[in-house]
Amino acid sequence: MTGMLLHTLVWTGVLIAIVLVLRRPVTRHFGPEAAYALWVLPAARLLLPPVNVPAWMKPVQPAPVDALRTPPPLDQAIWLAAAQSSDGAIPAPITVPLDPDPPAGFDLFAILANWPIGDALLTIWFVGAAASLGLRFAAYFSLRNALLANGREVGRAPALLGKVRLVETPATTAPLAMGVLDPVIALPPGFMAQHDRAARDLALAHELTHHRGGDLLVNVLVQPLFALHWFNPLGRYGWLALRRDQEAACDARVMARRSAQERAAYAALIAPFRRCARRGPPRRPDRADGVPGAGREIDHPPAEEPCHV
Repeated sequence: MTGMLLHTLVWTGVLIAIVLVLRRPVTRHFGPEAAYALWVLPAARLLLPPVNVPAWMKPVQPAPVDALRTPPPLDQAIWLAAAQSSDGAIPAPITVPLDPDPPAGFDLFAILANWPIGDALLTIWFVGAAASLGLRFAAYFSLRNALLANGREVGRAPALLGKVRLVETPATTAPLAMGVLDPVIALPPGFMAQHDRAARDLALAHELTHHRGGDLLVNVLVQPLFALHWFNPLGRYGWLALRRDQEAACDARVMARRSAQERAAYAALIAPFRRCARRGPPRRPDRADGVPGAGREIDHPPAEEPCHV
């Protein structure tokens, strides 16, 4: 059991690193949606068991040598002594000791699995993973409760699972998608009545695309993967990279079948967030990137305020 868990941890980490390396070239050559699909690899390795080699592909083991079938000794004195014995007893055959089997190759997983501290390390690993998972979902529900505490529903829209509630709340300054079983888009007060209808509709289209594309469900399902890597920097970088690939894929879906004028308006809408992404991750403790069931906020932030990428 411990060996299987170590295999899972190592190979999911390797696959996260591979995706981090490949995501930019794949985006350039095949588009952001293909780069977003790469994250299926580490998630699938977490869920699928190790592949067992079929019996016909296993190497043939040499048959064991029967020590009792060793050839008789060449020394004739032994046979003469047996023939001259009075009781006719035949000496027991002489067996030649065989060389022991050569030691197997270096197996790191077997060595770690047999360490006496293996159980303690495994316990620390699981406790850290459970704590990481609990903190992520606690942050999500805290954000959700804060956004909906003084919210007012202003409409509904169809989504992947049921209807999305459109809720205006003073706790946000930009649209924010959240929720899987109870999908919601949190809107700032007066958002539906603003004068720039084109920007409003594009911002809503982005958040609705998150819901209709199942992005928030993906964010929930991948949480165990990154929680298992709570001590590994690849887990943190992988989660942030997945969110950015998800946003780029969402932007591509929004822009599909749009006119050139709408594409230009949408590009102007998300340009501030692209600049923030190049400068680095935001430093707000309540940003949506850290919670599993939230999307990106779309707004026109002033230059002096932090970005919500």
